[in-house]
Amino acid sequence: MPLRRFQYQSWSTEAGLPQVSVYDVAHDADGYLWVATENGLARFDGTRFTNFNRENTPAMASRWVSKLYRGKSQRLWIATRRNLLRWEAGQFTEQAMTGAAPGRVRDLVEDADGHLWLAGDVLLQERGKSMLPVPGWTGAATALATEGDAVWIAGAHGVLARQSGGQLQRFQFAQLDEAFVGAMVWARGALWLASSKGLFRLRDGVLEAQPLQPGPLPPKLTSMAVDGAGALLLGSDKALFRVREGAPVERLDAGAAGGFAAIISVRTGADGSVWLGSQQHGLRHLWPDRVDRLSTEEGLRDARVWSLAAQADGVLVGHNGGFDRLAGERFTPVADTTALPDPKGYAGFIDTRQRRWLGTFGGLVRIDADGGGRLEVAALAGLQVNGIEESPDGVVWVASSGGLFRIEDDQTILVDARSGLDEQMVRFVLADRDARLWVGTEHGLFRQDGARFVRVQDGGLGATFITSIAQLSDGTMAIGSLDQGMFFRIGGVWRHIERRQGLPVDSASILVQHGDSLLVVHADGVYRFPLSELASATLAGGQLRHIEILLQDHGDRLGYSRVRCCNYGGNGKALVLGDTLLLATLNGVARIDLRERRQIVPRVTIRAIRLARAGASPTSAGMALPLGVRDLDIDFGTIDFRYARLVRYRYRVCGPDADWIDAGQRAAAIYTNLPPGTWRFEVQARYLSQEWGPSARLELTVPPYFGETWLFKIMLLGAAGMLIAVWVKRRERRLIRQKAALKAEVAKRTAELAEANLDLANHIQILAEASVTDALTGLHNRRFMQEHVLHLFAELIRAREDGSVDAILGFILVDIDFFKAVNDRFGHAVGDDVLCAVGQALREAARDSDYVLRWGGEEFLLVVTNSSRAELVNIAERLRLNVARVTTGGADPQPVTVSLGYVAYPLDGIALERHEWSTALAVADKALYGAKESGRNCAATIVFDGADGASWGDDEIRAALEASPMAGATLVVAPRSLA
Repeated sequence: MPLRRFQYQSWSTEAGLPQVSVYDVAHDADGYLWVATENGLARFDGTRFTNFNRENTPAMASRWVSKLYRGKSQRLWIATRRNLLRWEAGQFTEQAMTGAAPGRVRDLVEDADGHLWLAGDVLLQERGKSMLPVPGWTGAATALATEGDAVWIAGAHGVLARQSGGQLQRFQFAQLDEAFVGAMVWARGALWLASSKGLFRLRDGVLEAQPLQPGPLPPKLTSMAVDGAGALLLGSDKALFRVREGAPVERLDAGAAGGFAAIISVRTGADGSVWLGSQQHGLRHLWPDRVDRLSTEEGLRDARVWSLAAQADGVLVGHNGGFDRLAGERFTPVADTTALPDPKGYAGFIDTRQRRWLGTFGGLVRIDADGGGRLEVAALAGLQVNGIEESPDGVVWVASSGGLFRIEDDQTILVDARSGLDEQMVRFVLADRDARLWVGTEHGLFRQDGARFVRVQDGGLGATFITSIAQLSDGTMAIGSLDQGMFFRIGGVWRHIERRQGLPVDSASILVQHGDSLLVVHADGVYRFPLSELASATLAGGQLRHIEILLQDHGDRLGYSRVRCCNYGGNGKALVLGDTLLLATLNGVARIDLRERRQIVPRVTIRAIRLARAGASPTSAGMALPLGVRDLDIDFGTIDFRYARLVRYRYRVCGPDADWIDAGQRAAAIYTNLPPGTWRFEVQARYLSQEWGPSARLELTVPPYFGETWLFKIMLLGAAGMLIAVWVKRRERRLIRQKAALKAEVAKRTAELAEANLDLANHIQILAEASVTDALTGLHNRRFMQEHVLHLFAELIRAREDGSVDAILGFILVDIDFFKAVNDRFGHAVGDDVLCAVGQALREAARDSDYVLRWGGEEFLLVVTNSSRAELVNIAERLRLNVARVTTGGADPQPVTVSLGYVAYPLDGIALERHEWSTALAVADKALYGAKESGRNCAATIVFDGADGASWGDDEIRAALEASPMAGATLVVAPRSLA
């Protein structure tokens, strides 16, 4: 993979690096990266820098750290401007040196015997327990390299020497006059020198310049390293070079993506990665990833890619400048903007006749396989073409911003609402193996059913924004949405998966099957999961357990590489070719290697424990907290220099907090007021949405205060028992006294309560009577009737059951004639007097067994019991005559008369069980108005002479009353002469 397609990430002071000038880096045995700067030493895990300087590390004689080296014994050597240190077993130890301080150390190496060599203002060699000058060498040394048991030394002004077997052999080459050799390596059977005059190779005593760039001036090289494949990585102030045997020299300029300026140190990793240190810009890490990108550097005319379609000779790529063909890793033009309805190539498709269909933001054009014929589809002019599909019958279907179009024999037909497709913005179209079309729109999914399209309403799909449709190898239909997760038709039933089932995001913009996995593309990346988990994950409570993140776009971040994933919303946005996934992105075509790789699980370690009042402590398998310390912070983390942004943590304390606490990216746990006891702290890490890795554990012992010990609790329990015994005795005597007083008080309160209950009963009776009594006349009111009618009805039923088959209830409605005229002429006070007088007259004329009620306004009701139908007319006439004695009073008294309507219940000839008492009351009301119409001051009733007693009920009676004239009923007015 070319350097320019490596992924990269940078760190500087804003990330915690102590200073911007990075002179060297080295990995220790635990995997940490150590960074040498002018302002101290830093240890890095991919997320956090832990800095060491003279203030917190007394062994450091100078802040300026210039060189690092990890030897064969796994010791890490650290060179400052004033001394040399070893990092071993978590401790810094100063290395003894004889003679003058080395000044700025420029190189460190170990010889074949494991002895350290130091190149600085002096040349030193480890002998015994000290660093001693190398015999025969004078002056400064700038670079070191080993060849078997020999050590090569570069000095000032191009001096070169080789020490072997205790003998020092010097060389002088004119090409190196006045050159500064900054780095040397032995590789490919030769000595390579990176210098201020460029790159040189020394082989068999012959020194040759190695050209790295055109022109007479070679680059001023500052640093060099060799990778696992034998390639040389060379740093300069303007570029990074890679020299591979048999391949052209690669140059990654500082201004290019991934390039770095003012490089002063280069290191390579066993995984093919490259670490760069800059004089001014901090630290950069480059690595080959499973994801790379093909863009304008490979000939693509515009980096904003919209569509991909496989064709016989490569891949048809649509972009903002038209369409190109991708073959291998190079792009060549297919159609430029002049040949298209719109410059932007948004959807490309190759049909079975190898014709190219080129959809744009503003129309569709077809180009024949030989390139000769060209057809611009007029019906789609000005429309955005989102997707193109060919059904088995050779019909081409086009999804567009204006709906779904069918193209057959160069005839274009819009599939409109008459066919059931009532959505205009169509995003995706797919023909399944049964030649049935599936259509995705911004407001739902449609399925072809014969000549019509049917909206799929099941499973929550009704108005979902559909972005992708796929049919899996087993026939399952898979639907991707903008923000509602995924839908699957399994066994004829639609099932739904979203974040609750373990999805990293609710967006599933593109779905593609690869082998036994489903690839899911969304706006910020790509992941996959095994299809074997699909059925169980769609059931209630199901979860996807094995999600693998293939690409995660974290957005624009200074110093970070980025694949601007991913375009979606139509056919042809992703393409699988063998074991490679191609994606349309905003900066070219992204390629993802889909071959299975060993799943990497992040391993978390516990780094340190910070106690509230006792400072920081190193971690071990177990730790006892000091007495009185209950608050602590536990720092943990993983070592990951590539995907640290994807690492998530969870932790728990088994005991008081057994449930896992999701810490997200926070690599610390904070506990306050831990209870006494021995607790096990556990922490796990995982990559986003993937499986949790193994636990890191720490036993914590929290010593109890004396007041929390068992001894104290037993003593406290004994003292409490004694106090309780004393208290019980005193309490017993007090209770005896209180019992007597309470008994007397209860007797007193019982008597008071009985008296209060009697008063309450009297008040309730008064209120009950008031609620059924008319306040003006003192007669019963309508509510009385409502409360007592069931009692009256029950007495009627009982009388009939006892043999009195003619027993009735009589209803006589009484209305004062011309009462409004009385109010208008004499006033409402006289009107109230008249109401009272009429009520009194009715009460006097009624029998003791009858009920007199004020029914409302100037209307009264007499309920007659223990009477007969024949007697009712006499009672009514008696009432009328008794009221006739009432006058308005005053200086000009006027007589008062009433009209009456009476009826017996049950109605004559109609069965009791077929009509309600309220219906009989309605008949009396009708008779009352008949009396009014017959001249007033009389009584009337209604006889149902045409009724069918066997079939008439409430509805028939009321219908007869409402008919005009009455049907089956006759009004009968009683003669006034009756006494």
